[in-house]
Amino acid sequence: MKWGDREVKVHRIYLAKACHFFRGATNEAFQGDSTDLGSLLPDACKVLLDTVLDWIYGGDRSELVDALQDSALPRLYHMSDVLQCVPLKRYALKRLKIRVPILDVSDSASHNMLDEFLAIPDISLFRTLLPLIPSESLASRAPCIAEQVPSGFASAMMGELAERVRMPPRASSVAEFIIRHMSSSAPDGQDVKRSQQVFCGQARFALAVYPLGFRDRAPKHLSALVEIAVPAEADDQWRSDNFGFQITLCNWKGRTPIFREKGAFTFSKRENNRGWGKLCAIDDLHVADQGWVREEDGAVKLQFQVWEASV
Repeated sequence: MKWGDREVKVHRIYLAKACHFFRGATNEAFQGDSTDLGSLLPDACKVLLDTVLDWIYGGDRSELVDALQDSALPRLYHMSDVLQCVPLKRYALKRLKIRVPILDVSDSASHNMLDEFLAIPDISLFRTLLPLIPSESLASRAPCIAEQVPSGFASAMMGELAERVRMPPRASSVAEFIIRHMSSSAPDGQDVKRSQQVFCGQARFALAVYPLGFRDRAPKHLSALVEIAVPAEADDQWRSDNFGFQITLCNWKGRTPIFREKGAFTFSKRENNRGWGKLCAIDDLHVADQGWVREEDGAVKLQFQVWEASV
C-alpha cells in the first residue's frame, strides 16, 4: 500500500478484516503496491495514516482517537468512511458529537475544527453536525469561510452555513456543576444536589444530581436530571416550550466523557424534570485511576446544556 511517495508494508488479512475497502486483499489479484490512498483521500489526511493503521492492528483502540486534537476528528471520520472502517467511523462520529456542541468562539482550536469541515469533502458529515454547532461559532467564522474559493462542495456547505447564520439564534445555556465529597452523600440514596439555575429563553433550569441513585428506580447509580422551574402561578395544564438538553459526566483524566442527549421535550407541572437514572454505576464511578472522581477531594464534574428545540 502506498500514499504518494510513501510505501507502507501491511498485512492484507488485517486490512481485510477491519475495512470493507480492503476486502479485495483476499483476492489473489490484489496488488498492495498499486493501492495509492493519495488518489482517494485529501493530502490533509496523510498524517493520520499511522493512527488508522494502529487502530486496525490494535483492535478498536479508543485512546488513539481520544489523544488527537479536535481539529483532526473530521479528517479521521472522512478517512474511516472512505476506507469503510466502520468501528473507527462510529467512534470518530461519537467524539465529534461530544466536542462540536461546546465549541468556544474565543478558542482558535474551535476555528480550526470548523475549517476542517470545509477542507474535507464530506457534506453528509457537515449536515449531521451542523445543528449541533453553536450559532456564535458559526457566525464568527462565516466571513473567513466566504473568502474561500468556491467549489461545488464548498458552495453547498456555505449555503447550509448561510442559512443557519440567517436563522434567529436559538436560546441555549451551558453550565458546569462540581459535586465535592461524593462519599458524604446520604446513605439512603435520597440525597439530591442541585446546581445553580440558568436561563434558557424565559425558562430557568437546574441540574439535579442523585449521587447514590434516584429513589428505587436506579439503585446504585449516579442519577442526573434537568429540572425546569415551574412558575408559581402555573396551573395543572401548564406546559413549557420545547427544549432539548444534554448531560455530560466529565473525566478528570481527559478520557471520553459519559454523554447523554435528548433532542426535544416539553416539560409540565407534573413532569418538571427529565434525565437519566442510570448515568453511571456507583461501582464504576469509584474505580481507582479511572478519573471519574477527583482524588484530592472526591469531586465529580458534570456539565449540562439546555436549548430551545424546534417543534
